[in-house]
Amino acid sequence: MAILHQTLELCSWCDDYCLYGLWDACRHRKGNKALPHRQVHQGNWAGTGLISAVEDEDQYRMNSCANPVVGWLSRLRERYSPSGSLRWYALSGSIWSVIGSLVSRIFTLASAVVIARIIGKVGYGKWGLILQTVTLFGRFAIIGVVQTGTKHIAELRKTDPNRAGRSISLVLIFGLIFSLVMGVCCVVLAPTVAENLFGVSELAFPLALGGLMLVAMVMTQALQGALAGFMAFRSIASSNLVQGITLIALVWPLTANFGLVGVVVTMTLSWMGGGLFCLAVLIKQCHLYRIPLGFHGIWSERKILWNYTTPGMLIAVVMGPAMLLSQAIVAHIPSGLAGLGGFNAASRWRMVVLFVPIAVRRVTLSILSEMWGRRDYRRLVKALWTNVGMVGGVAFAVAVPVMLLSPWIMSMYGASFRSDWDLLVLLAAAAVFQAINDVVTQVAMCAEKVWWTFFIHVIWGAQLLGCTYLLVPFWGVRGLVWAWVATTIVHMLLNILAATVIIKRLSMVEKVQRDQ
Repeated sequence: MAILHQTLELCSWCDDYCLYGLWDACRHRKGNKALPHRQVHQGNWAGTGLISAVEDEDQYRMNSCANPVVGWLSRLRERYSPSGSLRWYALSGSIWSVIGSLVSRIFTLASAVVIARIIGKVGYGKWGLILQTVTLFGRFAIIGVVQTGTKHIAELRKTDPNRAGRSISLVLIFGLIFSLVMGVCCVVLAPTVAENLFGVSELAFPLALGGLMLVAMVMTQALQGALAGFMAFRSIASSNLVQGITLIALVWPLTANFGLVGVVVTMTLSWMGGGLFCLAVLIKQCHLYRIPLGFHGIWSERKILWNYTTPGMLIAVVMGPAMLLSQAIVAHIPSGLAGLGGFNAASRWRMVVLFVPIAVRRVTLSILSEMWGRRDYRRLVKALWTNVGMVGGVAFAVAVPVMLLSPWIMSMYGASFRSDWDLLVLLAAAAVFQAINDVVTQVAMCAEKVWWTFFIHVIWGAQLLGCTYLLVPFWGVRGLVWAWVATTIVHMLLNILAATVIIKRLSMVEKVQRDQ
């Protein structure tokens, strides 16, 4: 019995534990309605001798474990977070997402320190401009593709597998086409951007090479978004590990020998490694859920391009140029490139504050989308506000030590970076507000109100550019940071207002449903 227990695995189809190798037993359905988990297994395993002496598989799993510690943990988990419950999805998904994000951040920060020490503060400022430019073009596809894939897979993977297959196929094909178009634009516009916008003509070739990095980055994140819809967060964590190992293995030799070009090539290869891993896992997940992939019938789902992808792209049209132009304003002042070097180094640690919120955001979107598909508005609202409190608390807990240790953290990048410790303090504080904002924004995504989010981003972009233009001539790069802080707070308040309106409407709908 103890040996048999070790073969139990979490089944992706019925959201409970099944015997490894017998996943097909979970797929027996009557029409379009899946059989209850226990009914399926009792009906298909009866007479096999595998569990004939066990009345309840869940009780068997908890009582037959050879390791008493693991058995106690299993019973504790079943008591407070039973399989298939909202807490189970949130807990397991959050743990693996945090692990994946932690792996990614560690490798990213380590490679950033290596890059900064090899190419220096000015060179690191140039790399920041390249990264911002590539991210600018990539945002046109990333924002419109990643969350769209997550929402529709999470909402449809159980209720309508055929439609889920059409949706994810359309999203991935559109993402590939659009990323290729943006990559070509990056190559064509590289000389103009380098010379006229940044005033650094030597950045033309690295920027052009960044077109390949853009395609790899967009497709990898699109595939990870699809996996998040399957709640395959352990696989996403594994892809981050593959990407990080590739990054660390290549960053020193390529950067030392080829400078900025080597940095771009390293990032491109690391994204490609993670993307290939995600593609293999996605094919496996679609097979398990019997979700067909291909071109047939995908255009029938074209409305998602208007409701989700188009406003997502327009959000990128606002965000990307606003962020890039705000840094371009700093680049044109005396010592602006050196100031941007400190800003980019501090921004890396702002992402440390955000790594848990960003990881949990995928889990939240998957759960909220599934609740929305079931029209379970009460649990949707409960999950939202629980996540807001958790994310805000975690971000604050991480931001405080980062702010206290800011002088020593900035010194890791070199002696000239230490004087920019105050930039890290301000950006870490702003990250707490941004963490809350990112969670609240998902309400509009689930409620098909992405156009609301677009108009809020228009206000965000106008405020960021206006504040930067007014403050940078007096305070230099610190004017950019203060503009970022003010813009983040206003952005959060506007999204909270929008979420409140949507939630009140949901409450009215739920009340009408109860009355009927």
